[in-house]
Amino acid sequence: MGITVLSLFDGISCGMVALERAGIEVDKYIAYEIEHNAIEISKKNYPEIVRGGRNKGRFYKVQRKNRHFNWWQPMPEPLQLRK
Repeated sequence: MGITVLSLFDGISCGMVALERAGIEVDKYIAYEIEHNAIEISKKNYPEIVRGGRNKGRFYKVQRKNRHFNWWQPMPEPLQLRK
């Protein structure tokens, strides 16, 4: 019986590589990543991984003073404070 792993910011699934090399059995590996290239590499190397995040169409927004920012995009320049 193996373990269940939740990997946030999974990248190219280096966590799975480390677990394999350590000889740890994994029953289920759940990965969240938003970088398209990293997701594609991970899919090629580990098709059995359960994936969530951008590739599943889940987009999250943060609201700040009537301005919406997508968390996966770079933030705009900081607001200038009055002196």
